[in-house]
Amino acid sequence: MPYELLAEPLRGAAAFAHQDNADEEHRAAQSQAAILLLLRSQLAFAREFRQEQAALGASADDAEMVGRERTSELAGDDLEDFPVPWLSEPPVIRFGTAPTDELRRRFGAEVMRGILEGDRETIADVLPEVASNLFQQGTAYSAAIVFEVCLRHPDPRVRVAAGGAYLELSTGEQRRTALNAVVAGTRDPDPEVRDTAATLLADWLPGNPARDELAGEEPPPPNSGPSQTAVLIHGTWAANDPWWQPGGDFNDYLLQTVRPDLYVQRDKFGWSGRYSDQERAMAALGLSHWVSVHEGSDHVDCVITHSHGGNVAMMATWGGLEIDELVLLSCPYHRPRRFHHSDLSSLAASDRRYLPDFPEVSRIEVIRVRLDEVIIADRGHQQFPHDLTQFHANSPVGWFNHHATHDPDVWQQYKIDQWVK
Repeated sequence: MPYELLAEPLRGAAAFAHQDNADEEHRAAQSQAAILLLLRSQLAFAREFRQEQAALGASADDAEMVGRERTSELAGDDLEDFPVPWLSEPPVIRFGTAPTDELRRRFGAEVMRGILEGDRETIADVLPEVASNLFQQGTAYSAAIVFEVCLRHPDPRVRVAAGGAYLELSTGEQRRTALNAVVAGTRDPDPEVRDTAATLLADWLPGNPARDELAGEEPPPPNSGPSQTAVLIHGTWAANDPWWQPGGDFNDYLLQTVRPDLYVQRDKFGWSGRYSDQERAMAALGLSHWVSVHEGSDHVDCVITHSHGGNVAMMATWGGLEIDELVLLSCPYHRPRRFHHSDLSSLAASDRRYLPDFPEVSRIEVIRVRLDEVIIADRGHQQFPHDLTQFHANSPVGWFNHHATHDPDVWQQYKIDQWVK
């Protein structure tokens, strides 16, 4: 189902309250999914910290605090206006049937049957109470009970977020159900659901064939000869999406309204869209080569990017690509990362950050939504560091929806074209 861009979310436990109409249900579902993904972030960071400490033979008693701090750092200023439960009690064990047993004890066998069957009204009746308990108690067990109910939610966005979170706490049949919810989301027709699911799946099963189905084919080799001066680059999982390709809605909007010099020939730049540092680094090399073939130089006037397509462009500047204007739409910021691939010598692969080589870029425009749910799933930062003043951060354009920033209606509503040369 398509999701409207929210001007305002539902906050706190009220996001799980019974809603009276379809519009409010969609608003609630997006808010619920964001809360569940932020809970998953806490749990995943805590898990990784325990693993790191175990390898060092050190104590991990403060793992939950680490999970909270790292999640708060990633979400940044957006959390000031969107309260989430902070988990304070570590899970002693992974939960099997205990959450379903507790739901059955609390609400009765008939209600539990309705939850397991995904009955809309039953789930809507149960969620307010269990979510309220979660916000009040902040324990892994109260979170697991909410995840158990949300796994059968009528909205796929909530099911995927609950599945990703429950993978951190469950075992046995519960864990298989959680994994199945995430895998099913990778085949959802809505790109917001698909990308969130595929990103969550990458954390657990990076070789899962459900993710490979989203990768694109090798782009055609660039033809020699001059290009126009603007390039559009898609992000992860989007190689086969129509919006960025000639004839797609966003491509056409840019061509007709914003950048009449947008390159739209058959040998347009493309990349696999696979989720890995190596794929993005190889795409950066490909972009540098594409520009050199078309321009006869290392210079391009304008690069408009979405999601990790922005990181592809920023990596390319370390190989000498010069960009007058770089537009970053819904681009996650990751802490400095090192590449470990012997073929990336032209990127001086020993220390290439997920930031541009600033002298190579004249202007950077950042356009985002608040608490972008795909970026939460990616555990990327929602904003670039404030002290990096080279990034011009425009006002966020709504909440949660990763793909809203390449929606022509959103560009018109927020007059985004005025922010781009």
